[in-house]
Amino acid sequence: MKNWKQVTCCPHCGGKLLVSIHLGLTHDYTITKAGVLSRRYTVSPPGELGCTTAFCVDCKRAWDGDQVFVEQDDTVWVRE
Repeated sequence: MKNWKQVTCCPHCGGKLLVSIHLGLTHDYTITKAGVLSRRYTVSPPGELGCTTAFCVDCKRAWDGDQVFVEQDDTVWVRE
């Protein structure tokens, strides 16, 4: 069974991980070295509402809404 892992970067290549929270507009966040979402974000066209995804900018690996979880304190978990 796949396990959840708290991440600060891509668990496969160590690259920059982009976390997207899809609302009316999509907010794209990077993860800080402390392992939480950055305060700054960029806005891109909307995706599926109420969904959170992650994408590695370096190795192009992606995680869908069932594989990404962001806690209230902004720590990010991915299911491998």
